[in-house]
Amino acid sequence: MIGNPPAAFDDCAEETGALVQMTGKNVGDLLNAASLTWGRFSDGFTPTERLRSETAVSGLLAESDTGPIQVYDDPDPFDYYKLTSNPHYLPPSSAHMTGRTDQANHQYEFDDFWAAAANNNMPAVSFLRGSEVTDGHPGYSGPLAELDYLVTVLNRLQQLPRWPSTAVFITGDATPMPGTTTRCRRLSITRKTPPMMHLLAPTLAGRAPCWAGSRIGAGIDHPFHCSISRHLPNRIFVLHSTNDASSIIKFVEDNWNLGRIGEVSFDAVAGSLSDAFDFEHPHNQPLLLDANTGEPTAQ
Repeated sequence: MIGNPPAAFDDCAEETGALVQMTGKNVGDLLNAASLTWGRFSDGFTPTERLRSETAVSGLLAESDTGPIQVYDDPDPFDYYKLTSNPHYLPPSSAHMTGRTDQANHQYEFDDFWAAAANNNMPAVSFLRGSEVTDGHPGYSGPLAELDYLVTVLNRLQQLPRWPSTAVFITGDATPMPGTTTRCRRLSITRKTPPMMHLLAPTLAGRAPCWAGSRIGAGIDHPFHCSISRHLPNRIFVLHSTNDASSIIKFVEDNWNLGRIGEVSFDAVAGSLSDAFDFEHPHNQPLLLDANTGEPTAQ
C-alpha cells in the first residue's frame, strides 16, 4: 500500500475516497499471541469531541512554523486491521492497562506512554509518533521542530529506569524519485527511481519481485553500542548491511521469538539489524543532548 488512504476502522478517517481494510496478521497480533505488552502512541490521538454514539471527532489547532494548522492524527497503521483497531479513539481503562488489551486496544495518545512509564508500566514494544507540527514536513513543520522533538524524547527515554534494556529505532520518510512502474504482490506501484538505484528483492511464494524504493533516514539509539563505536565521537556506528523498514519488525520478532507474520510479508526476507548491537558490553551512561544546539550536555 502506497500513501495514506483512510483506514476502515477509524472514526476520524478523512473522507477522501474509499476506506481501506487490511486482512491477515500484523506484528500486533504476534505480540498479543505471546502475551507481550505493546502500543502505538500518537500525539493528537485524543479526539476533540465525542458524539453520543461514541463516535470520535478529531482536529486540533496547533501552532506550526507557518502559523496555526489543523492537526489530525495520521492514519494509525493498526486501524487498517479490525483486530488491532481502536476506531472510537477510546483511552485506556487505567494506567496499568496501557499496553494490555482493553477498550483502547493498544492505540493511545502520546502522553499515555509517559504516564505508563512513570507507573513502571512501560510496554515491551512501543511505536511513538509526534504530532504533525514536529514531523519535519515542508509547509507546516521543519527540521528544527523535528530535531527538538527527537532530542526531547530521547533525553527523556534515557532517564527512565528501563533505559538499560531499551533500543530506539528512529525512522524517516522520503519522496519517490524518478523511474519506473513495477508490480508487487498484485498491487500496481509507481516507483520513480533511477535504474542504477534498483535493487531486486527476492521473490516470495511465486509472487512478482519488488524493487527497493529510495533511501530514507534511519537511526538506532541504545546502550549496546558495537565495540567499534567506542572509538568514535558521540557513539556513532554505521551499519553497512542492506535493510529496510521490515528489518525493525524482524528485530522485534526475533528478540521475543514471535515467528514471522506470514502471507508473504517481507519480514521473512528483510535484512537483520543484529550487527548494530553488542549485548555483551552494554554502555548504560546516557548521552543527553541540548535541544537547541544538538551538543551533549553536562551529565
